Amino acid sequence: MRLVPKADSVAHGLDVSLDVSMGHKDGASLSVRCARPVSNLERDGDTLRGTVQTWQRVIVKTSGVGGSVRVWILAPGSEANEIAFGNFYVRGRFSIVDQSNNVRKVAELWKRTTPE
Repeated sequence: MRLVPKADSVAHGLDVSLDVSMGHKDGASLSVRCARPVSNLERDGDTLRGTVQTWQRVIVKTSGVGGSVRVWILAPGSEANEIAFGNFYVRGRFSIVDQSNNVRKVAELWKRTTPE
């Protein structure tokens, strides 16, 4: 897993959509919860790629070999970022509101946080 901050900042009104690649492969998985359906959804084997268009809060969860888990709560932001895990990713202008790699907290955040 890597979080890669990008250097560019944006002014108000620019695109805050998220490009997502999610699924499971070789013991790695990335899941995204959002309030509206992912648009432009395409399947490539065990991978789904698409765009989250209009959003206020998105939840991202990764799972890996050996039971490792991690969760992020995202909100629109001014800087372009990427969460990448294996072949999967979430890319776009977002900030991280909350995150955890504690198994219990991950489960709680995943279940109780409502995407908007």
